[in-house]
Amino acid sequence: MLSKIFSFKTIIFFLVLGISIFSYKYLITTKPQAKPLKVEEKVFYVNVVKTKRNNHTPTSNAFGKIVSSRSGDLRFGVSGKVDFISKSFLNGSYVTNGQVLAKLDQKRFLLEIKKLASETQELSKQLDIRKRQVKRFESMLARKVISQSRYDNELILLSKNKSDYSRSKINLEKAQEDLSYSILKAKFNGRLSNVKINKGQFITSNEKIADIFSTDDIEVEFVVPSKVFSNSKVLIGKSIEVLWEGGTTSLKKIIGNIERSDGKTNENEGGGKLFAKINLKVNENNYIPVGTFVRVI
Repeated sequence: MLSKIFSFKTIIFFLVLGISIFSYKYLITTKPQAKPLKVEEKVFYVNVVKTKRNNHTPTSNAFGKIVSSRSGDLRFGVSGKVDFISKSFLNGSYVTNGQVLAKLDQKRFLLEIKKLASETQELSKQLDIRKRQVKRFESMLARKVISQSRYDNELILLSKNKSDYSRSKINLEKAQEDLSYSILKAKFNGRLSNVKINKGQFITSNEKIADIFSTDDIEVEFVVPSKVFSNSKVLIGKSIEVLWEGGTTSLKKIIGNIERSDGKTNENEGGGKLFAKINLKVNENNYIPVGTFVRVI
């Protein structure tokens, strides 16, 4: 019975168990003691910024060009020889509304006006006489002193006299208009370019002698992506920054306000065009010339 209990396998089990317990206690008693590490305190210096609450608006970059919404060319309305040129009638000059820039020789226009004025005055006198004559003939016809045909003939002469007077008056007004066309004036505050005129030069009525653009209507036109252009109504009235750059160098910066959007999308750019007004009085120290390619924020 005992031989069965203390079999070989049982002996081996207790032997292994004893060895394990012995090994565990040996390792516990022989383990090295952990030495505590000395921790040194470190000091860190930081910059402290006092926070402020502000409103921030997201920005977007675009590219455009400085233009004038009002521009045109200068021409005399009549033909003639140049008699006077203003000292301000030069490329790059600033001109004001109503300023006289040049004049044609007015001698023939003045003579024509004098002739037509005299002719119109004489026809007016004749017309008054003819009207009184018709009234007398009307009275004589009522008394049967003259015939109906004589009275009718006088009415025909009155009608012709009225026609001659009207024609002469119209010709006089046209001659006075031609005289005004012989004086070239600026129609708005602007700046000149492509000036081609010399004293004594014969100018035809349809010959362009200069270009002008309005300095009161300077704006920047720029193209924005479709995502921005689709909300262009929200952008009306918003301010922008316009940067004139040369390579990586910033040359000038001006400000403007978005006024309107284009009525169509730009197929080549994949977006649409916006227009912003430039106030020259605000930006007078940082003027950017018309035609300059700029970056818009």
